Amino acid sequence: HRERPDRTYLEILDEAVDYRRWHRFELELCDPDNSRTRLTRARHAQLSGGEKAATLHLPLFAAAHAWFEAAAPGCPRLIALDEAFAGIDDVGVPELLRLAAAFDLDFFFTGYDLWITESFLPAVMHYDLAHEPRDRVVSAWPVLWNGRETVEGDEALR
Repeated sequence: HRERPDRTYLEILDEAVDYRRWHRFELELCDPDNSRTRLTRARHAQLSGGEKAATLHLPLFAAAHAWFEAAAPGCPRLIALDEAFAGIDDVGVPELLRLAAAFDLDFFFTGYDLWITESFLPAVMHYDLAHEPRDRVVSAWPVLWNGRETVEGDEALR
């Protein structure tokens, strides 16, 4: 801020975290016949909801993996996604999760009706939220998927 007193802190922060200044991505779609087309705004608009979501998730995972690979070994590899897999079908979600696991990424997901119990994942911690408007209370019930089975409540936290 000392170097740019004419700019607000928000403007400086916005510029600093804008990944488009660090990298340029050009995405291609690979069709079942192995033909490739450049993913433009117009082509993206033609995709189904799940396809649109997947075309955004895949480069995000790859970019995060590449960025985290350059970090110190002990640094967290965490990505937070709100409504992570909205619009992606039951076939696409495991495929994206498998890719996330292959990239060795840790995720914090929020989503309605998001229940992940894939055997290829070493562990997934779920928190089911219950809202009691009358009592003004929101409670969280922990459920751990340990790669084989679900464990609930206090046992999940051990």
